[in-house]
Amino acid sequence: MITINGITFTDQQILKHFGIEGEVTELGTVQATNTRKLFYITDLRKKFKSEISSKTKQKEQSIKRQQNLKEMMPELVDQTFNHLNDSLDNSEYSVFINQTQPNVHHENGLKFYIICGQTYRLGIRHHDFTAEELAMSFPSGKVTKDNSGGVSKSLLVNGIQTPDEIRHYIEEMVRLVNLAVGV
Repeated sequence: MITINGITFTDQQILKHFGIEGEVTELGTVQATNTRKLFYITDLRKKFKSEISSKTKQKEQSIKRQQNLKEMMPELVDQTFNHLNDSLDNSEYSVFINQTQPNVHHENGLKFYIICGQTYRLGIRHHDFTAEELAMSFPSGKVTKDNSGGVSKSLLVNGIQTPDEIRHYIEEMVRLVNLAVGV
């Protein structure tokens, strides 16, 4: 038996974890019925403890990253909103925060929604174009699935590093749509 973080694990649970069927002898060796390999229960306990400790640390780090991101989120949203509001022409663009994230609407019908995080994601929609048509302009974009079985209207661009990159994508998409509709 071994106790990790207040939880006691039996030798049989450890063997099951490693997919070993068998019994532990008095000498500490494992008499496996499903393999010819020789195991020592002390080695398996040590490896098991290491794996559990590693998973615990990963989970703690993940929780810490999520908490940091939650704390940073309002600041990221405000910075992104302010940058886009200051750098885009207000006579053509409407920049606003929709519930929690920045959005940009253009007078030609394009709608952009920004998801702030460690990297930014940019969603792009237009009432006259499918996501596949929009994707021709942005090969790095991913066409999102339409759950209703209809034509997908949203294009998602991942891995954007800065609000200025977002502005560039928005201006480029507006230029391309304007060319397509003859404006």
